[in-house]
Amino acid sequence: MRRRLLAWAVPVFLLSSATASAQEAMQTLLDSRQKQFVIVVGGSAVRFDASIKYSDRETGSGFFIDPEGMLGLPDRQEVPTLTMLVAVNGRHFISVGATRFQRESGVVLLEDTDLGDLEIENATVDLWLNSNDFDISYGYRFFSGDHIRILGKFGIYALDLDAGIIAEGEWSYANVLETGTYERHRTLIAPLPLLGILFNFYVDRRWALATTVDAMYLPVGDITGRALRSKINARYAFGKTVGITFGINYFDVHVTDKNDDRKWDIKYGYDGFFAGLIFAF
Repeated sequence: MRRRLLAWAVPVFLLSSATASAQEAMQTLLDSRQKQFVIVVGGSAVRFDASIKYSDRETGSGFFIDPEGMLGLPDRQEVPTLTMLVAVNGRHFISVGATRFQRESGVVLLEDTDLGDLEIENATVDLWLNSNDFDISYGYRFFSGDHIRILGKFGIYALDLDAGIIAEGEWSYANVLETGTYERHRTLIAPLPLLGILFNFYVDRRWALATTVDAMYLPVGDITGRALRSKINARYAFGKTVGITFGINYFDVHVTDKNDDRKWDIKYGYDGFFAGLIFAF
């Protein structure tokens, strides 16, 4: 809750603090030309928190897995990101972004482990939760002051998820003891409409501060997806073509998939520090 309050409070603080007298237009890294192409290559060192719930819609039986708590997946991981921005003119831009992570337990030997109706007696377990996400959006700068730029954007966030579990050995499901292989696997692509707002505060010719908040939601067919993404970052320009960015980010996702007679609830979120290189052409 405190992370969300921080993500919303910082833009208000930046706006209220911009009381400096008017200055000449600043030629910064990301505000130097009417038409420009920008690439940001970076990554985040984040803390993960995920859960996977599966249930049979007819019988109600299923399992619940906390990957970090039950299977020992590390809650720290690096997540690479790539962002490209094309400024059409002084007020319009197109943004494209990509994020990828793979979280796999590998083969873990479990004994007497309760996962709901799935109980592992003595079996090796492999669990995975992988994501390849892509978003594209159109943005419009609807406010421009001496130090402040405020932009709104809308687009599509394509959430590509792959989750599953394989247990080999002795296990029981719905109180029926079995020996062999138990497997449940689901892949899905959820295109979520995206709405966002971006606050830029230009401190001087080289330094800029920014806050971005994006919300995604869509109930379509058997899939319901919702997500919240926020980022607070600083930018420093070495010149008009190269710079750096760093800050903190937060991302929270919940996808419900009612496929035929089965239901998946997949939740994950992460927050942490990110950094990247900026190239402007």
